[in-house]
Amino acid sequence: MMTLFVVQATTRCNLNCTYCYLPEKSRRAFDCMPLETLDKASRLVFTSSLMPPSLTVLWHAGEPLAAGINFFKEALKIVDRNNIHSKRIGHSIQTNATLINQKWCELFKEWEFEIGVSIDGPEFLHDENRIGWHGNGSFKSAMNGLDHLRRSGLRYAAICVITKRSLDYPDEIFDFFVENGFRSIAFNIEEIEAANGRSTVLSSDEFQCTKDRYARFMKRMLERWITAKGEVHIREFDSLTRKILATKAVPHFVPMLDVSQGLQTLTVRTDGNLIAFSPELATGIQNAADAFVIGHVENLEELEDVFRDDRYLAIRRQIKSGIAKCRDKCGYFQLCGGGWPSNKFAENGTFDCAETRNCELHTKTLADVVLEDFCHRPEFAESIEPYLSAHPPM
Repeated sequence: MMTLFVVQATTRCNLNCTYCYLPEKSRRAFDCMPLETLDKASRLVFTSSLMPPSLTVLWHAGEPLAAGINFFKEALKIVDRNNIHSKRIGHSIQTNATLINQKWCELFKEWEFEIGVSIDGPEFLHDENRIGWHGNGSFKSAMNGLDHLRRSGLRYAAICVITKRSLDYPDEIFDFFVENGFRSIAFNIEEIEAANGRSTVLSSDEFQCTKDRYARFMKRMLERWITAKGEVHIREFDSLTRKILATKAVPHFVPMLDVSQGLQTLTVRTDGNLIAFSPELATGIQNAADAFVIGHVENLEELEDVFRDDRYLAIRRQIKSGIAKCRDKCGYFQLCGGGWPSNKFAENGTFDCAETRNCELHTKTLADVVLEDFCHRPEFAESIEPYLSAHPPM
């Protein structure tokens, strides 16, 4: 079954973040998805046997709001009209918040959007990397967008990119998000991915030192999370705690990632090309933008036709082989399920591999921090189980 339908409304972005994985050329161009393309793509999804009882439509890639409010008004009607079996459709958007005004807030309210804001914490950290095309920081504009959301009574979550410098400021980052009303935080480390070929975290020649700093950062963040007693969700701790409890209840439980299963996560690009695995693969590789495309909306009678596509089958075989290598070699497999395909390809040039620096840091080191803490206070794992049951994953 499909769990996530990612729509790339536009590749354009009003920011030029230093670690962006989208090519600069596409972010500068005004490339907006034709409504006819969205119409065909959503019909393929909603008439598919892979359609679940409920589905999240995620508007992502570039800065979605750069497509304009009139585009969204029409696009949302199209998606709604094509939901012919009246399934539960939830809309989610990932935005840098700099373009949010009252009209956007009214639209978000009308369609009950889940709102994710890309923001890196306090101004001195955020403005170091999330900059405009002329080098100016975007923090003040993002905070203005947050003010509109707050005044409209809308809830919002954060995705915060952790750079090498961020690792020195766990308390400042935690306090920023709590004080500014964020209901949940997700930490993405600065990744090597697509157009971003270097990371201040993963590319460091002193990677062991970086791992130690990351462990201290996450240990402090974990302490703050526990002390906050549910005041804010932190994706990494919520998710890992659920997996630890699941393996305790079911010894052979393995959490397989949707992005590695094929068509559980489906991305439609602005040009109508489809990606069946990690959305980050939508930009392809250098000099081969369509390297991971597995079909086009205009060439498919039904979504299931993708299962016969030669490129889809080749990618799926490589990913499955890479997952098997993880299972055979890695003691953390039950907490991971084989890693993100996009990270594997970006770091190692193939899906058919095991460890990446990303998983060494964001899975293994993180797991060590959480497991060590649980060993020192086993009562916490038991006390948090009712909280996790009452709060589904974000």
